[in-house]
Amino acid sequence: MRKLYIYEVIRYYPNINGDEFFNVGVRLSDKSKQNKIQFIEEEHLSYIYRFPSIKKEVIDKMIKELKTSENSLNNWYGNYIRFSGEKFYRSKDSLDHVMQKLYEDFIGYKFNQIEKIDKIKIIKKQTKKMIKSEFGDYLKIVQDNMFDFVIESNNIYHRADVGSIGNREHVNRMIWQKEEYCYSNSLDKNKFDFLNISSENRDIAQSFLQKNEIEIIDYDNEESRYNYLRELVQ
Repeated sequence: MRKLYIYEVIRYYPNINGDEFFNVGVRLSDKSKQNKIQFIEEEHLSYIYRFPSIKKEVIDKMIKELKTSENSLNNWYGNYIRFSGEKFYRSKDSLDHVMQKLYEDFIGYKFNQIEKIDKIKIIKKQTKKMIKSEFGDYLKIVQDNMFDFVIESNNIYHRADVGSIGNREHVNRMIWQKEEYCYSNSLDKNKFDFLNISSENRDIAQSFLQKNEIEIIDYDNEESRYNYLRELVQ
């Protein structure tokens, strides 16, 4: 049987005269008067600190005091902290499970996207560094505005994108870029590689890539990246 939950999103306004806010917590309750507050996790706070309007010492102190007084509204930070209107959520899951889902929906999803983007940037940077230090005499990165990498080896051009096979946008981007390239260029001396950084198994995505003659390369750790580049040399 589905239970009725009531939740509010806790919002922090850096400027009480503006409309900009950050979601910093979720308060959840049910009919039996169970209450739980989940504040923003430390790893996600680290991203908020990057904004010029956020002072780390202020928000650290605020979160600490909110945690110690979470069952009372008397010590909340006035206009800087506000609650969204009450909303209802029906689920057969436990209060803890519902809280996890609400946290992801209102807070976690933004930072998960940032983490994925940052991870790809880091991997691209590491790949360039590895090519230069380990394979500089054999591999060459060709300047390109379409693919993440175009690596030349023995007059073969490997046109590659870094992405997760579980991410539809990443997969579609690789397929679309190959189609766009093929529309106006010869396929001679070209290979197309999808450098997969995820351990997920997505049969449909794999099928699409393979049908488009795009090779799927394991690329989720340093050893697999080294092995890929070494194979290009051979």
